[in-house]
Amino acid sequence: MLTARSELADRVRGLESGADYYLTKPFETLEFQACLRAIIRRKGAIIPEIRQFDDLSFSPAEGRLTCRDRSLLLSAKEKEIMSLLFLNPHSPVSKETLLTKVWGYDSDAVDNNVEAYISFLRKKLLLLGSRVQITARRRIGYSLEVSEP
Repeated sequence: MLTARSELADRVRGLESGADYYLTKPFETLEFQACLRAIIRRKGAIIPEIRQFDDLSFSPAEGRLTCRDRSLLLSAKEKEIMSLLFLNPHSPVSKETLLTKVWGYDSDAVDNNVEAYISFLRKKLLLLGSRVQITARRRIGYSLEVSEP
């Protein structure tokens, strides 16, 4: 994370929200380059190219949702949200987490942005005819669930 916010509370919140590193502006070029090299050296978890949840397939690389013989492409923000929801489908992802990870820590985005994109994704799931739904748990977050026929 590269930001002008340098207070302790900001740094802690940034790291706890998923940042691998927290670098404040102004910064030294050598430190920035060393940080990038350290991050590149890390070996990440192996993530399958296609993720499956019930009748829904998701390709994070393409941003494509597929259900049976229908498929459609997602916008960049929709793709990021769906990636987070697919990581652990039955566990809710909070609005705060979505705002931080999709729009960024320094963004001016608000809860309504998340709600709008969740609505877009719900409509796309309906268009695909999927049994998978995005459910909201008040004050907890959003998760993927399978609707009963």
